Amino acid sequence: MQPLKIRSIMNKNYFIFLFLLIVAIMLMPRLAQAQFVASPANTLNYGTIGVNTNKTLTVTITQDDGDDPNIDNITASISGGGPFTITNSCAGVNLVFTNDSCDIQVTYSPLVAGTNTDALTINYNYGASPTSSSVSLSGASIEQAILEQSLNSYTTDNPIFTSTS
Repeated sequence: MQPLKIRSIMNKNYFIFLFLLIVAIMLMPRLAQAQFVASPANTLNYGTIGVNTNKTLTVTITQDDGDDPNIDNITASISGGGPFTITNSCAGVNLVFTNDSCDIQVTYSPLVAGTNTDALTINYNYGASPTSSSVSLSGASIEQAILEQSLNSYTTDNPIFTSTS
């Protein structure tokens, strides 16, 4: 009889443990990444533009699943500054329903010739969980006179620039 009593106590403790584990998992805040879609997802590539000109590209943030917690407290920042600036940041926007979206616009305004890279960081709350996402920024610039000369000498027989899009 003694072993049966020990086995009965072990089974009871096992079920209590299992019950508490399930309750803890159900009450635990969601740790999964938000149903958040940024388009384009990884990179804004500005190509090559002339010095002292600018080009603006957009990252669209979309709530992918309205059943999940709201996406709010959206902030956008650029780590290095330089020739990249945020011209629309989605500040104060809450994404509640499926397909709710907002646009973050980033302008590239190079002052000197060269290649530039940086990162756009998007911070937001997903329910009660602070979360962030990053988009790489890249662009190149050449002196405007060189750009105009190159474009003027472009012919179909003698292409100077080619696109790999």
